Amino acid sequence: MIEFKIQREREREREREREKIHEIGFVAWLNPRKTLIATEDRRTMDDTRLSIERPLIPDWNLHIRSVRYEDRGMYTCTLNTDPVSVKRIFLTVLVPPDIDELHSSGRQTVREGSTVELQCNATGKPQPKIKWFRKTIYSGRERKEVIGDPGDTLKIHNITRYCDGIYECVASNGVGRAVSKDIQVDVLYKPEVRVLTKKIKQKLGKETILSCTIAASPQGMGIWRRGNTVLPVRSQSKHRLELYNDGPNQVTLNLKILYVQEEDYGEYTCEASNKLGKDWENMYLFGRQYLHLCYNPNFQQNVTYMYM
Repeated sequence: MIEFKIQREREREREREREKIHEIGFVAWLNPRKTLIATEDRRTMDDTRLSIERPLIPDWNLHIRSVRYEDRGMYTCTLNTDPVSVKRIFLTVLVPPDIDELHSSGRQTVREGSTVELQCNATGKPQPKIKWFRKTIYSGRERKEVIGDPGDTLKIHNITRYCDGIYECVASNGVGRAVSKDIQVDVLYKPEVRVLTKKIKQKLGKETILSCTIAASPQGMGIWRRGNTVLPVRSQSKHRLELYNDGPNQVTLNLKILYVQEEDYGEYTCEASNKLGKDWENMYLFGRQYLHLCYNPNFQQNVTYMYM
């Protein structure tokens, strides 16, 4: 008896639904391209993402799963009443930012003093905003500083060696997470040679080191020479050449003299060259020097001044 009542109640519900449909009339959904999507609850498009959902009897909701950017636009729901009722709904699809690698800058190699232009092309809805940063390492930690104005292009005029490194563009539009791209900029320049002191003193028989630093990009050839003779000379065993890497574009080049002899005193040259040019600095190695002056009648002897 109870089952019979439940069945009768379901039949009445279906009857009321049919009456409601008759009152509403013919229902149809059209997509933005005016293609028929569904009539009443029957889908006419071959797209399984679309369906008509009816949580309540008078509802004819269009349900779109896995929304794509191509789904954007004006959707139309029509009711075949007298007069015909039309409801239009505009669907806006938001798209997270994405950087177009094909149309964005890759690694750049430029000469010092030139102008470099970095491009960062990003897509998304709404259109992403782009900010530029320069990454630096300070005390072993990476830091980022804002550089330039917001936009898809960063232009650096009269670039110097101190402007090389990694530049980062960050694109965001409030939808999902921001995305970024690193662009390495290498600045080429001719060598710059520096010595800590122009003169160095050492006693005979002692070991001494002549040292110079070479900054260059790319690093080319660095040598120590005495006159036109490049050191160390193969036939001599008292010279050693030592190279230390101080950073990406700088090295220290040492000439070690294991035991100083009289003929070692004099001028030495640290020289470096690459495809952009060359530079050099001189250093003078000396020991004790004696200078005899004229006769002094007060002491009745020669006076000797010694310079250490």
